[in-house]
Amino acid sequence: MNRLIQPRIEGPQAAAAASADDWHERIVKYVPVEIASTYPVVENLIQGFLNKGQSVLGFQPSIFAWLIFIIFLILNFCYLRRTYKKKIGNPARKKIMVPHLIFSSVAFVLWTYVIRSAIWLPWFDAGLSIIFTIIFILVAGIYQPVITTDEAKESGLTSPQKKE
Repeated sequence: MNRLIQPRIEGPQAAAAASADDWHERIVKYVPVEIASTYPVVENLIQGFLNKGQSVLGFQPSIFAWLIFIIFLILNFCYLRRTYKKKIGNPARKKIMVPHLIFSSVAFVLWTYVIRSAIWLPWFDAGLSIIFTIIFILVAGIYQPVITTDEAKESGLTSPQKKE
């Protein structure tokens, strides 16, 4: 599966442009799978240090947990940005990449909250995690990047478009 969001293309000859992602395809792509699959492993290690109260590399366990969280958030951002720069040319790149980076970062933060990451334990509430998840799915599912056929052509986004 392509990890990048496929925008809706409007204008003349839009049918010859790349196919846009459905709302559920966008939701799946917003969740940073590469980072999300690694984070729980590191989270389990951190949880062990937190339970024992041991310092990690000279840091208190809670501070170390926040550092790891920030590192993973930055890695997600850098990975997506690099992928967009490699695969999508200007001028469409920013119209597609910026919302994707924002939604993906929010998805990562939300996901760490929902799995009860050590950094969120003092503030965790199961009801809030459900509410936040529903709001995210609705907002991220409704929003769809739109570019013109000229931008699609200049950016290398061309193939038959599927109808929604």
